This record gives sequence, C-alpha cells and structure tokens, in this order.
Amino acid sequence: MAIHAKRNASGSAKWISCAGSIRMCEGIPSRVNEAAELGTAVHMLIEMCMTAGNDAADHKGSTICTEDGSLFVVDDKMAEGAQVMLDYVRSLAQGGAKLLVEHKFDLSWLYPEMFGTCDCVVIDTTNKVLHVIDYKNGYNVVNARWNSQLLYYGLGAAHGLTEEQVETVQLTIVQPNAYKEEAIESWSLPLCELRSWGVEVLLPAAKRTEDEDAPLHAGSWCRWCDAKNICPAPRAHLAAVAQTQFMAPTPPTVESLTPDQLVKVIDSLDLLTAWAKEAKAYAQELAEMGTKIPGYKLVRKGSNRRWLDEQTVVDTLSQYLSEDQIYRKQLNTLGGIEKALKVRDVDLGQVMPLVTEKPDAGLELVSADDKRKEELPTETMMSLDYADVFK
Repeated sequence: MAIHAKRNASGSAKWISCAGSIRMCEGIPSRVNEAAELGTAVHMLIEMCMTAGNDAADHKGSTICTEDGSLFVVDDKMAEGAQVMLDYVRSLAQGGAKLLVEHKFDLSWLYPEMFGTCDCVVIDTTNKVLHVIDYKNGYNVVNARWNSQLLYYGLGAAHGLTEEQVETVQLTIVQPNAYKEEAIESWSLPLCELRSWGVEVLLPAAKRTEDEDAPLHAGSWCRWCDAKNICPAPRAHLAAVAQTQFMAPTPPTVESLTPDQLVKVIDSLDLLTAWAKEAKAYAQELAEMGTKIPGYKLVRKGSNRRWLDEQTVVDTLSQYLSEDQIYRKQLNTLGGIEKALKVRDVDLGQVMPLVTEKPDAGLELVSADDKRKEELPTETMMSLDYADVFK
C-alpha cells in the first residue's frame, strides 16, 4: 500500500491556507470515490505505456485494478486522455533529455516527512529546462500558475540540480477532460524563484501546522478536506455569510441580491455544495446500516442493460443473425483518426479542421483570475430589464 505524506503536495493548497487542517484530519480515513479511482487507473495506464513504449489504444479492452481493488476496463475515453499526456511528454523527452516516470522525491531536506511522486519529469540540460508534468483526469479546471501542488513537485524534482544544469522550471498540467479550450497548460519560473517559494512560503506553512492551536480557515480547499463534516470553520463561514448578507430567517430571492452579495454567495458555493453532498452521502451510509432517515428511503439505482463478453454475444447471436446485423460500422474516435494520420505523415492542422468542429457551449460565470478570454454580454441581454431575466 502506498504511503502518503501528511503534508503532501496534493493537499498543499489546503494546509498552506488552513494550518489547522492537518490536526483536524488526524484519524479520519480518506474517502475513496469512483472518479478518483478512475483517475488513478488512467495514471496507471500512462505509466504502463511509458514503460512499455506503446500507445494507450494498445491497451483498450484490458482491465486495470487499482490499489483499493476497483476494476476499470480501458475504453476509448480513457485511452484518448492518456494519449494526450503520452504525446506531450514524449515530445519533450527527446534530444538527450532525461525522462523520469512516477518519479519519487524527498523534501525532508526542507522539512521532515515531506515527500511525494511526480507523474512525469523531463530534465532538459541542453535547454536548461526542468519540466514537471501532472495529469488530471477530472472535469474541474486546474490552473498551472502558482499551483502549490506543482511547485511542491518542482522543488522535489529540482533537488540536486544546479543552476548550471537548469535555469527554468516549467510546470505543466495535462487535463484533457476539463472544460477549457486547451488540454495542456504550462507556466514557467526561474529555478531560484521556485526555491525561494519553498523557503518563504512552503516551509513556514509546514511549521504552522505543528502548532497545537493552528487556526482553521474556510475556503475553496474545504471541498477536498477529509474533516469538512466535523470542522467548525466551513459551517461558521456559511453562517456568517447568511447573517451578514441576508439578516433574515430565510434566504432572499436572488433578484434582491446586489452584485456584492452575489459574490459572497458564489464564493461560498463550493463549501455549501460539498457540505450538502457529504451530508447526503453520510445519510445514505446510516440508512444502509439500518438507521431510518425521516422522509427518505433506499431504492435500487437505475441501470441499463449491457452485453456480456463479446465472444459470448457473437457465438449466441450468430445462430440467428448475420454478421452485418450483429456489427455496425462507426467512425473511429478523434484520437484514433489522428494517430492513423500521423503514421501517414499527414498534416493534422490541414486536415482536421476540415472534418471537425468545436460547438459553442454558451457562457459561464467564472472567477476573474480564470485565464480564458472575457466575453462581453450581447446587446440583446444588455437591453433586458434586470427583473425580466428572472421572469
């Protein structure tokens, strides 16, 4: 079983901002969900391909078993996401550059019991660049700029390297499933600046977590905290928002809120949503153990029929149907087509725009620090009366 650092990279945004979170999480087992296990399976697929030197599509149909026993059959979506990572990393690991896959590092030189594992590291001494690449399988957009997890990885990967070997550290997030324009986002900083961040930000934050009275501070990081169900900070934050913004026993209508009040609500949305989801999950756990939840009941989830293994299906149905009736032709996936075109040295930039499109998914309200280009409201929407929008 893998051993995880208490002050780890993936949780760094939480414990840097909330020093008391380390204390609050002690003794609470981390909850495993299917989405996280799927991400683990794709990471394992990437590692297999890097080690074997083949592509993700070569493993389609094979089964991956994660550490907790979850089983995933490699399908088109898993293979396409993994291939984005494979292609990018392989494009960097050329010309004598050194590639490290699932690279384990130790940060105990900075603070005790700090260590971790990078997905991929490429040391390019020719161009004096250290590449640290992290794969994210989820849909929530993660930005590379000043990302504490990547900075933590970068510190570990850079240990032992001199500025004569590496001058720049490029931090990259590969996130093919996220709702953003580009699947790959990179951000660079000088090696000396990264090391300064380690000493001036990471080290003091790690020391603060040792304080018996380390303060609790609510924020977006609470969504991923194992202690969010028992921690007083997020509940106090939500109560304070409700009291100071609304001063009423029941929430007001959204039309009555000012833009400043709307910001307070939106900023608290992650906390509220995560808390409500955890409450429902806990209620189901109680119900499955026999506790009656007033007004609710346990039912079977809906599911769709699915085929047994392909050979059984074909052997059985071929007694009644022709091959054309059993099988149907369909277009290959985008990733599969692009791979085939690359083999033939076809210019993807010339061909793919002729056969693909990216439909407009509409507008989305996001934080002002999101790197996507701001879209101005249309003249039609601006001409509407504010109240008309909510009729």
